[in-house]
Amino acid sequence: MMQLIRFCIVAIVAIVLISCGESESTAPAPEKTTVRLYNGMAPSKSARLSIAGVPLDAAVLSGTRSLTRQIDASPEPVDVVVDGGQGSQPYASTRAVFPASVPSSVIVFPATSAFEPTRYADSVVVVRDTEVPAPGKARLRVINATDAGTWTLGELSVHVDQTRVFSIADLPLRTVSKWVAVDPGERQIRVVRQWQTPYDAATRGVTFVQGGSYTLFLTGTLNTGDAWVFTARLYSDNDQMAAVDLLIPPDVGSFQVVNAVTGIRSIDVKIDGKIIPSMSQLPFPNASGYLELDLGTHALEILTNGTPLVDNVRTVATLRSRKTMFVTGTLVPPNIVGLELSEPERAPNISMAYVRMGNLCPDAPTIDIALKQDTTEIIPEGFRSLEFREFSAIPGSQEQFLALAPGTYTVIGYRAGTKTIVLPPSDVRVNAGEVRTLWAGGLLSKISLQSVTHVK
Repeated sequence: MMQLIRFCIVAIVAIVLISCGESESTAPAPEKTTVRLYNGMAPSKSARLSIAGVPLDAAVLSGTRSLTRQIDASPEPVDVVVDGGQGSQPYASTRAVFPASVPSSVIVFPATSAFEPTRYADSVVVVRDTEVPAPGKARLRVINATDAGTWTLGELSVHVDQTRVFSIADLPLRTVSKWVAVDPGERQIRVVRQWQTPYDAATRGVTFVQGGSYTLFLTGTLNTGDAWVFTARLYSDNDQMAAVDLLIPPDVGSFQVVNAVTGIRSIDVKIDGKIIPSMSQLPFPNASGYLELDLGTHALEILTNGTPLVDNVRTVATLRSRKTMFVTGTLVPPNIVGLELSEPERAPNISMAYVRMGNLCPDAPTIDIALKQDTTEIIPEGFRSLEFREFSAIPGSQEQFLALAPGTYTVIGYRAGTKTIVLPPSDVRVNAGEVRTLWAGGLLSKISLQSVTHVK
């Protein structure tokens, strides 16, 4: 009996061993990684990403980013194809490896417009989203997928608060920048276009979270005649759904008038044949405040009591320009001239104040303008020997504005080259971030210091 039991046990074990030997071996699960797509192509082109022949997204709209997708890692190069969806021809393709556990971004850059002398087709690149922010910091990168006309080196820089974190050299067209560290918290981010006068192409207050990674995705065109709208979209790499669109100011110029005419109670301003309410009955020595003008050339006429003082004058509103026309001179004898000057959109350095000085007193001699604090008095080089209708000029540059530390200054006008006071002392308080014009106005017997604030 015992022999029978032993035989059965041996037989069962043999059957189990045979069964195990005939079963298939279990292959290890493939290693994984993640990828996402940024579509920088023209608005007519939605993008589908396929990796190693596997489609990942049905349609990613122009100027947007896909969700993060998990894919099989590939240590060997595989096909990376961007097309418009099932049955469409590829827009762009490349080959790339996808290491395990190393997240990647696929960016498709736009073809150039028909007007560019150097032509590019849609193109695709793969970048690694590796490393982490420095301790206590967030980090930011920029994808410049704009199509900015013939400026193949780009026109854009990026500022966080008052710090330029990416220069034009860092952001050539169709490139991805390096990562830079930024302080966490509420920050003002600005995309600045280096144009005839630099201006903010996009701006917004945002919150950077400590340890967070952020991508600023720039798409579209800055050419005003193009229907492809410029966008600046900030993505958080830590939150797939979060995206913040920076605000795009309107494509206009700004223009204002200052009544600096001695002996006239008020003036009216016509632009393109129409009286402008904000520039109607403008008294001496007031400024009208800025008015937005469509881009292009505009005809101006200055009147008092319906009588033209200045006509056949033109102002040209360029993109984001800021201009002030000082209407100067006297009615008797007739000597009225409009002087148009330009101002920056903001203070170049928000910790400083910027001041321009002008002599608009018709019968004043050439004057030196001195600035005094406590017992220290200086006459800045650009404030010397100002004749009637002359404004300050900073030596060695085309800049009219002098940078000053915030504070209170006593402004004194001397006959040029002497200490004979022409403009009596006036105390002026200038604040950080301000841009102002100070001007001496009225007849010499009643000369006084006036001020126009351009940026507060």
